[in-house]
Amino acid sequence: MVDRASRRIFGAHIVGEQAVEVVQIAAVAMRAGMPVDALAEVELAYPTYTAIVGLAARRALNDLEPTPQRRMAAEWEHRAG
Repeated sequence: MVDRASRRIFGAHIVGEQAVEVVQIAAVAMRAGMPVDALAEVELAYPTYTAIVGLAARRALNDLEPTPQRRMAAEWEHRAG
């Protein structure tokens, strides 16, 4: 969850296998006051469970600024279709 005005991450919902491991990335980003823009640019290892955090950050960023110039995606996201 991202505050539209400040672009700061203020929450995350992670459910499923390895959720405890994955949520740590969101917790660190929130504690650091990291804007979603910065988290979206972090290159997380793929294939891993934690890669979903980067995907979620990029989707949130694209929702905040849905312009062609703002379309961010990791290389593996393009290949996946």
